[in-house]
Amino acid sequence: MAERTRSVWGVALRHDLRLVRRGVFAWTVVFAASFAAVVNAYETAYPTQVGREGIAKLLEGNQAFEALFGLVRGIDTVGGFTAWRVGGPLAIIAGIWGLLAATRVLRGEEEAGRCELVVSGTLTKAGATMAALAALGIGFAFVWVVLVGALVGLGLAAGSSAVLALGTVGAAAVFSGVGALASQLVPVRRRAAGLAGAALGGAVLLRVVADGTANLGWLRALTPFGWIEDLRPFSGSDLPWLVPLAAAAAVLVLATVRAAAGRDLGAGALWSGETGRSSAGLLGSELGFTTRSSIMPTAVWTVSIAAFGAVLGLLSVDAAEFAARSPGFRRIAGRIGGIDIGSAKGFIGYAFSMMVVPVCLFVAFRMQAAREEEATGRLDNVLARAVGRRGWMLSQVGVAAAGAAVMAVGIAVATWAAASSRGAGVELGGMLLAAANWLPVVLLFLGIGVLAFAAVPRAAPALSLGAVAVGFLLQLVGMLTKMPRAVLDLSPFHHVAASPAVGVNTGAAAVMLAIGAACAAAGTEVFARRDLAGA
Repeated sequence: MAERTRSVWGVALRHDLRLVRRGVFAWTVVFAASFAAVVNAYETAYPTQVGREGIAKLLEGNQAFEALFGLVRGIDTVGGFTAWRVGGPLAIIAGIWGLLAATRVLRGEEEAGRCELVVSGTLTKAGATMAALAALGIGFAFVWVVLVGALVGLGLAAGSSAVLALGTVGAAAVFSGVGALASQLVPVRRRAAGLAGAALGGAVLLRVVADGTANLGWLRALTPFGWIEDLRPFSGSDLPWLVPLAAAAAVLVLATVRAAAGRDLGAGALWSGETGRSSAGLLGSELGFTTRSSIMPTAVWTVSIAAFGAVLGLLSVDAAEFAARSPGFRRIAGRIGGIDIGSAKGFIGYAFSMMVVPVCLFVAFRMQAAREEEATGRLDNVLARAVGRRGWMLSQVGVAAAGAAVMAVGIAVATWAAASSRGAGVELGGMLLAAANWLPVVLLFLGIGVLAFAAVPRAAPALSLGAVAVGFLLQLVGMLTKMPRAVLDLSPFHHVAASPAVGVNTGAAAVMLAIGAACAAAGTEVFARRDLAGA
């Protein structure tokens, strides 16, 4: 019996590995390419040790840039600058990937009804949960090995490279544990991902406050991103900080397995899914229902990104003053954003143009939510009634576009208010125009998501998110490595102007709007004619 259980566990493990493999390979490429791009940019901008020591002196103690990227340590070396400039941001991205992957293989499989088949035999709920977590662990180990090899291949020291890669993978492991535990607490995947995302946002905020203030540095010890920062991979590695990372991941895994064993399938340990009295508001039409179900996700995304925009606004004057004294740093930023950040308005335009990426991810996730409606069978019940396919799809597109517009306005207002409090010289009208400048590229990716959902439904989530990731990576790496203009033009993000510092690129905006509308229209027609596809 024990041998049979082990055999079934192995089958479950292989199944979970298939679920996570695409994400593992994709994010490995993204992380490795990001490290390579920053190494190349630093070596180009600061070829001599004198220049590197100069940029280190300028950055040390600059709370604006330390709040954004972490404490300045050892950035007069290629490895130290790479760890500072991209190590922290990649740890945040890895954490997001980890929590989404965990909720996918745990609550996602359970919500789709496949977990019932798995645990109906000899494998217990705890065993199935352990198999899913083991698959994630194997994926993270693969990422670590490849990243170490990539960093060593770039000419960095092997030991410090291993520590830097551990920081990235450690964030993924810890927040996959947070996502796994959240999957046991609530019965809906989107709520689990939202709960885990809120925890990640709080951890990031603690790190930003700790590094951006003079007297609250002790907060760094309360957040995994502070532990990762304190590893200091290329400035005298402080390996004991690996202990809380490993301990947090282990505790979360144990808590997840214990919670899985003690609850019913389809229920959560804190909430069983049964509802009490509820308002019937907005339930009279498909558009109303879609709007109601998107209000909370839109609010969470808007508040989270607007808070980051406010931080950028508060730091804009200090960041611009620093950039004005550092021609080398301005060259790096100029190659990424195509603009001089030596003024507060220039810095805001440079930073604000990059904040369109999470808004594009938002619409991709909205189409993923639409796909979940189909994969779980709920859409069958909707379309069996007097709801047309075209009407249902148009409601999804309309609500996603409206949510993106709300996000853009909210982020613009928050950034303007914070920057104005520091005398940055930006106007509300200019910031709102900058927000409108985002919408063409957002609607382009929304159209791509609709077409992918209609044409290849099972692969649609990966294609929608992958399109955003590839577009951003092409822009980032292409600008840093001076790719030909024809290649850079393939990235939609390359055509997003750094407004309000410069004017809107109306020609590119019109082209992206046209392509997005054509993709959405084609996707709506394809969906109207195809069969529904299960999970």
